[in-house]
Amino acid sequence: MPHTKAADMEEVAPPMSHRAPPARPSGRPAPPPEPDLKSSTDVNVQTRALSQTMDGKADGKPGLTWRDDSTVAANGKGGVHVLESRAVKHLFTVIRNVVTPHELFRLHARRLMRLLAEEGIASLPTTAKTIYTACGTYQGETLPPPTSVCAVSIVRAGDALLSELLLAWPSVSVGKVFIQRDEATAKPKLFYEKLPPKIADKHVLLLDPMLATGGTAMMAIKCLVARGVIPSRIVFLNVVSCPQGIANVHKEFPDVKIVTCEIDEGLNAKSYIVPGLGDFGDRFFDTTE
Repeated sequence: MPHTKAADMEEVAPPMSHRAPPARPSGRPAPPPEPDLKSSTDVNVQTRALSQTMDGKADGKPGLTWRDDSTVAANGKGGVHVLESRAVKHLFTVIRNVVTPHELFRLHARRLMRLLAEEGIASLPTTAKTIYTACGTYQGETLPPPTSVCAVSIVRAGDALLSELLLAWPSVSVGKVFIQRDEATAKPKLFYEKLPPKIADKHVLLLDPMLATGGTAMMAIKCLVARGVIPSRIVFLNVVSCPQGIANVHKEFPDVKIVTCEIDEGLNAKSYIVPGLGDFGDRFFDTTE
């Protein structure tokens, strides 16, 4: 047996990818613990918990989906549904851009709202129906009759979304609510409402492109509830939402369904949505000063 040198007996160091990570220096703080989703009062954490309830995720990112199943119903949550379409990203790239001119903003916003309107309509209860095709049968579904549906726009920005919805479903009835913030109290104030006389018997598609703090939306929902509308029959459609607004609406009206194109990061100190897209009504109607 050949002689083995001492150097040959030394253990060969493993490659860098297989080495154990170095010990943490005693002076470096440990990473913060994961937040307690059940006990935290932070609105962003609450919204992450809501997303986990809706689709099993807890990362708080725009991947929420609404499932009208027994689990959601038992939790009393109307749910959040984020529009899934490859068109959303490039349309938002145009309308979020601060230098986009009015004409292009309106064009691309209308295209996006057309997708949103169809998704909102599809969120209404459906009835299974088998039809015959040229070559067989198809298991489909039907929507409620238009006489049982009302589209309610929050003036003024909501009127832009209403126009796209009426292109898809022109025979539904229409209601209007006009709400503005009272500068003295910084709270939303109802100035005008005009709703169909039998709205209590209808499903309601509530329309407002932006969901920020949720104050305007909640006042509009209160108007509907005061007229006898059941919250679980309300679907709130918006182009851009944020965790704070979603949490606030669902805190007071947990059975209202929310359908949105994207969920942004949150609100800044002025309660503007970040990154947002600016004042939707001013940009759409070209009233920016």
